Amino acid sequence: MVLLCSLALYKSLHIVVGVDASIRNDSSGIVAVTKQGDRIVLVRNQKWQPSKKNPIDFEASLERYIRELNDQFTIKACYYDPYQFHRSAMTLAKDHIKMVEYPQTLDRLTQMSQNLYDLIIGRNLLLYPDKEVKAHAQKAIATETPGEWRIVKKQTSHKIDLIIALAIACQGAVNMKTGQREWIRTDVPDLLGEDEENEDGWENVSGLH
Repeated sequence: MVLLCSLALYKSLHIVVGVDASIRNDSSGIVAVTKQGDRIVLVRNQKWQPSKKNPIDFEASLERYIRELNDQFTIKACYYDPYQFHRSAMTLAKDHIKMVEYPQTLDRLTQMSQNLYDLIIGRNLLLYPDKEVKAHAQKAIATETPGEWRIVKKQTSHKIDLIIALAIACQGAVNMKTGQREWIRTDVPDLLGEDEENEDGWENVSGLH
């Protein structure tokens, strides 16, 4: 396992983007990942926190951020739930950004949750240290019903949007064709760490063990 190096601005790097959007009652998150061999690598992430009095302006926030990602990298696909983000997706599609509907139905939630779990257990998810991602992971747990399970909040007031966006992006990236240049350093330990303390810490924040 290795740690992602600083990607800076690499237009040749192909990324997959996951969007978890909310206008008023929850935070919104965007996560960009890339695929390197069997590994999924976190490239960028961003969170926004709207309120009932100050709902989020998608055009000035999420749409702008996705355009910035497309300027810096090459977006192969941007996955989103059309429930909140349909208009924005149609606008971004006009800018030749490939937008892919990913409704958060129970079967898809189960699929993306299982995929994220498998990546973590297989040590094939590479993350850079990020306080927001860690905080959202610490507030996420798995809930199981007959034939399905999914990632949910520990408490209704908790925010886990970055983890949901990460799961969506990872689900899209697992089928991404490789062959691009490897932008990973092999001379430093990864976020999971080689020591017991760091590895245990990651297992605690994953919420999937």
